[in-house]
Amino acid sequence: MPRLPRGMYRRGSAFYLRSWEGGRERRRSLGTDYTKACDLYHKIKGGDDAATAPTTVAAMGERWADVYICTRRDEKGTKEARVRFRRYLGRFAGHMAIDRVRPDHVREYRTWLERQKSKKTGRLFTPCTVKHLLDDARSFFGWLEEGGYVTRSPFPRGLMPKIPEKVPNPYTEGQVEAFLALEEPYSWTIRVGLASWGRWGEVTRLQAKDLQKDGTLIVSQGKTGHVKHVPVEADMATEIRRRVGLLVPFSPTSSGSFNREVTERVGFKFTFHRLRATAGCRALESGMRIEVVSRLLGHRSIETTRHYARLSDQAVRREVERSWASAGD
Repeated sequence: MPRLPRGMYRRGSAFYLRSWEGGRERRRSLGTDYTKACDLYHKIKGGDDAATAPTTVAAMGERWADVYICTRRDEKGTKEARVRFRRYLGRFAGHMAIDRVRPDHVREYRTWLERQKSKKTGRLFTPCTVKHLLDDARSFFGWLEEGGYVTRSPFPRGLMPKIPEKVPNPYTEGQVEAFLALEEPYSWTIRVGLASWGRWGEVTRLQAKDLQKDGTLIVSQGKTGHVKHVPVEADMATEIRRRVGLLVPFSPTSSGSFNREVTERVGFKFTFHRLRATAGCRALESGMRIEVVSRLLGHRSIETTRHYARLSDQAVRREVERSWASAGD
């Protein structure tokens, strides 16, 4: 590659122009193609305002969703990321040029998020919600740096809020028995949830034909787009083979009403998603390898599964009571 013009330099695969304006240094991205970068360099040096026009956060946010997010998530996840970007980061900094965003602007964005309220509850965002939105911002600015649109991501270190550690909260044996004692179709739906280790959307899309001859249930994951193979017990497999079509008579969007109905019938709070924690904790406490549990839960990373490996309060109490009994003997 020939010698670069004065003020132009390369970092990684991208080219940049360093200049001084108003007594301070300014760096502009020229892209990753050498020929185009040189053309843009000469245009800027020649005073072409169109060439120097900065791209806004809002415009690049749309491109981030179209180019990057769509390769990382399914259609629904991409749509949700785009909506979150427009509603929060786009609203806060959408008017700013991407090369003008500084770390302090991102810090102000976190403070602004902590003052926002949920439309459903009317309460301030939890630290977990703030973290998720900041994750989007970190991904966005990291993509800008990777693509050569900015010299360096303005996302500062140590910005993420500290999330209090939570131990898993599976249902107790007594609570599971109460669920299974419910009338149909509630008890059957809960049985399918425990057997498939699935999320609500996955369970409501399961069909009898998804059970293979060897007793393996094929579960298509709506969140990750992957497919997992879950062995089910013989009696459960027999009951599934007696059915035709969808296994449960509920729609993918009816999780809220299902949770409310079960809560009213058993007399304590129920959420379907907590069945996954129950299945995962049961398996780990019985000695199943964490790699197997991670695969059955459909986690992308085993680090996510390690959350279930933390001892629940119920498990701690059982161990203490066991030690008391041993001491008494």
